[in-house]
Amino acid sequence: MGDLVPREELSKQAMRGVGGVVAGVGLLVMSGLAGGPLGWVVGGVLVLVGVASARAKSGRRAAVIAIAAGAATLIGGPLLVVAGIGLLVAGGWSGFQFVRSLRKRM
Repeated sequence: MGDLVPREELSKQAMRGVGGVVAGVGLLVMSGLAGGPLGWVVGGVLVLVGVASARAKSGRRAAVIAIAAGAATLIGGPLLVVAGIGLLVAGGWSGFQFVRSLRKRM
């Protein structure tokens, strides 16, 4: 129970927490844009950026995420809101685990 969390796991928890919260906020912003012409432009740009960056082997995961986010923005709907809230909750939970593990190290 009082074991120290390894440094690698601690940094993974921190990155998952920050990444989840930032991605959740990003999806909620994208859901606000999804209804109008600005949303179509942003969604189209995301799809094009994803397709362009898919050529490099190192950036394929980021390219797939960009394509999926662009397509979801083009389609719109409540799915973006649900996904954004889910990412906020997951990021918050990882952040809580990070803080709890960090306090064990002090």
